[in-house]
Amino acid sequence: MEKVEKNKKVELEYFKAPFGKRLIAIVFEVLLLSFATLGFLFVSRLVVESMPAYTNAFDTYINISKDSGLYICDDTTENNLVTLTEYYEDKTNEEQNIIIEDALTEYYQKEMFFPQDPSSPDYGPSIYYNQKIGENRIGAENDLLYFVKDAENNAVANPSYSQETMHDFYIEAYDRAMGYIKNADGFVEARNVLTIYINLILIPLSITLAFLTLEIGFPLLFGRRGKQNISMKLLKLSLLTPKATSPKIGNYIARQVFQLIVEYLLTMVTFGIPVIVSFSMMIFRKDGQCLHDYVSATYMVDTSEQSVYVSYEEYQAAQDKAKKIENENFLGLAVDDPDRPLGDKSIWNNLKDK
Repeated sequence: MEKVEKNKKVELEYFKAPFGKRLIAIVFEVLLLSFATLGFLFVSRLVVESMPAYTNAFDTYINISKDSGLYICDDTTENNLVTLTEYYEDKTNEEQNIIIEDALTEYYQKEMFFPQDPSSPDYGPSIYYNQKIGENRIGAENDLLYFVKDAENNAVANPSYSQETMHDFYIEAYDRAMGYIKNADGFVEARNVLTIYINLILIPLSITLAFLTLEIGFPLLFGRRGKQNISMKLLKLSLLTPKATSPKIGNYIARQVFQLIVEYLLTMVTFGIPVIVSFSMMIFRKDGQCLHDYVSATYMVDTSEQSVYVSYEEYQAAQDKAKKIENENFLGLAVDDPDRPLGDKSIWNNLKDK
């Protein structure tokens, strides 16, 4: 990397950031972002939950789920929706089978979810009966007969099957029953509203706020020289432009916005492809540029033994100060003396050795 002033070329050598350091920095920063995202998610959720559209959708979703009888939501569940199978998981298979049978029998008779006309193909009791008896019964693909007909043509549990085997039927029947809850008026609309608020607003907003705080705010306020985030600052890694100076604010913000949109938010809907591409570039490129570095023309370097200059003028001022000190009696100055010049530590060390 080099600095150029008119016809004069000044070359500065920086070492590529070691892969191990970068990997540690990435892992540490992801952890910080995760904790920050959870914090912002908690705050954002408090705000969203006060919005009428969200509260109406949430109440509709909860009430319909409770009315189905397939969920428990009370003080014992801390007002969270819990499935019957989870709520009664500590009971024996026989007890669970009885509870689920009663719940499903009542559920398939509810007008809220099923038409009441026996001739309708969507008549609830007929649907449940066909899950027990007939060609489309549960277990037919494995030649299982969980239920048989009695003298009155009613479906009764196969007496040759254990309660444990019958429990497999009820688990499958319960899962199928949950799919019919969407028949209730307003359920699908309420679920869609909640999905939008949670997946398209709450989570992306929380990630964005965490990213803006740690990956843009912190470097601009506390890591100005080399645009260092927290992990980079701890591991003495810095960003440089091809001119061997710290990136300008505009260039750095553009870099981070690209990273946020493409490698964080877009990754959520593209199965992580942007992150995989970026990480692969960091591994296989000789200069170690990942995707957002390549787009913004920045490089991550190891500055354990070197300083990063904001501009050529700052670099030149550091050299002038070093030359001035060279001509003075500075041998008694401490290493951390405020008069020590900025810049590459080797400049100072070389002068002191003279």
